Amino acid sequence: MGKKYVVGLAVLALVAGTNGVRGQNTKATTTAPSTVMAKVGERQLTYGDLEAMKKYLAGPNVEDARLIQMWKFRAALANLADREKFTQDPEAQAALRILRDQMIVSMFMQNKQKNVTVTDQEIKDHYAKNQDRREYREPESVSVRLLAVEKKEKADEIKKQLVGGAKFDALRSEYRDGTLKITGLSDTEMKNVSVVHLSRSLGPVAWAMTRAELNEVIGPRQVNQGWAFFQVTERKPGKPQPLERILPTIKAELMQKKQMEIQKAMVQAAEKESGVSLESMQRPNRNSPMISTRPFRKVAPQTGPVVPPKK
Repeated sequence: MGKKYVVGLAVLALVAGTNGVRGQNTKATTTAPSTVMAKVGERQLTYGDLEAMKKYLAGPNVEDARLIQMWKFRAALANLADREKFTQDPEAQAALRILRDQMIVSMFMQNKQKNVTVTDQEIKDHYAKNQDRREYREPESVSVRLLAVEKKEKADEIKKQLVGGAKFDALRSEYRDGTLKITGLSDTEMKNVSVVHLSRSLGPVAWAMTRAELNEVIGPRQVNQGWAFFQVTERKPGKPQPLERILPTIKAELMQKKQMEIQKAMVQAAEKESGVSLESMQRPNRNSPMISTRPFRKVAPQTGPVVPPKK
């Protein structure tokens, strides 16, 4: 079978659970559920079937015409399987019964999670209790001293000097011109500057400044045009953002939390009835996991100090 046919069949199989192509549906609101929308051989698709496909398999934003085309193509393949008496094979029938249960589980869980709602009051209450969280505030501002060089070898040399007792301010003065050229900043010491502004010149290194201990010399860290050392001398938290600005973020967060709670409750109910824990079904081979319920491992930021902070 050619590659394009394999890809095409994969697309048909994976359309379930996706939103597909967005567009305007042309359905009539008075169409009876029994109205036949398409027919291939003895198989027929009714308007009720079409609505069920949009609700459980493809999402409401897929065009009716596209759904009908995909149904007709699959119906033709199913007719071919019938002519070859595939479904009369006992093993195929057993597999289909198992597959039916799997589809029911998938549709059931998606439907439960899709029906989750978050009220405006829940959003307001959450904001009132959590508006001091870092992610709900404006970006922090920092006062920072910088030193940057183009080559990694030079950066390693500077690091040895710092470990050996060299003063960071003295080295910063020595490499001032190169630092300004590499970073594009106006000075090697910036005061009360937003990390968003610094990130335009320093990339991810700017965000590392929000986690570094005060007065530690950190580096060398790779920046856009070279390697940098930095020393944060002061850090100020950003102001809380107004609810209107972060409302979509909070709504999505609460929605996900509720969906996870529903999923957890269903898994616990299944574990109790079956006597099988989800964890016991984990495959030891990392290359082929069945289901993973473990949280993502938090990776510590690479901001280790070159020299101890000043006392």
